[in-house]
Amino acid sequence: MGARGPAAARGPLVVPVAHRQLTDHPPPTESSSRPGQPRWGLGDVGLAVVVSLVASSIAFGIWTAFNPGDTHSIGYLATGLVGLWAGFVGVPIWAARRKGSGRVAEDFGLRIRPVDAVIGAAGALAATLAESVVVAIIRGITGPVKVSQDVGNTIKQAHGAELAAAFVLTVLAVPIVEELFFRGLVLRALERRFPAAAAIVVSAVVFGFAHYQGDVPAKSAWTVVAGLFVVGIVLGVLAHRIGRLGPGIVAHALFNLLAFISLVHSR
Repeated sequence: MGARGPAAARGPLVVPVAHRQLTDHPPPTESSSRPGQPRWGLGDVGLAVVVSLVASSIAFGIWTAFNPGDTHSIGYLATGLVGLWAGFVGVPIWAARRKGSGRVAEDFGLRIRPVDAVIGAAGALAATLAESVVVAIIRGITGPVKVSQDVGNTIKQAHGAELAAAFVLTVLAVPIVEELFFRGLVLRALERRFPAAAAIVVSAVVFGFAHYQGDVPAKSAWTVVAGLFVVGIVLGVLAHRIGRLGPGIVAHALFNLLAFISLVHSR
């Protein structure tokens, strides 16, 4: 037999273990390296609204059964808020666990950093100025209008422990809950279907209409809706540009604090 060539003498080619991943598997594509996209969306927004309405109706029914005629106390206000929060908080948590990453902070940006205090203060100033301009324009067109909600009358009548409870509810708790729902679930669900600007506007419309109250004069009710629409625009821009809810929570809390102080001072 003839002599074996150099290649045959060396035997089969062996790829070092450290480099096998370069030849044994194709390079990862962009889609394969990206984490799974969340499956929550506008349907979960609708679910949250339904849960909130049903839960608040049940809560109000229980309250009035034990406290007939009481529709303006802090207890009545707290009962209604707890019912609303069943949907505003419960559904985002459920959606994140069942359809998302499993973490509310990851899916809806429920995070806060020290710098958010500064950003939020600027946002609160912008929101307050924007609302004031809108209310001034409406008053210039339609004449004098009283800007109020039922919660405002409740705060005016509260004293002592009830006033402290109203502060905790409206200044501390409401901003967290409403930002989670309106700028967390609602805005992010809209951003998955529409351009950012349209999503911000639509979420602001939803935010304004959510505060409409049929038991106050119509001009007052619609003025509140218009004012909170522009507030929703400011908060939506913050959430979109910063990428987390912290600045919006701070801005919302400061906005409510200014309103709270004004109500207490005017009684």
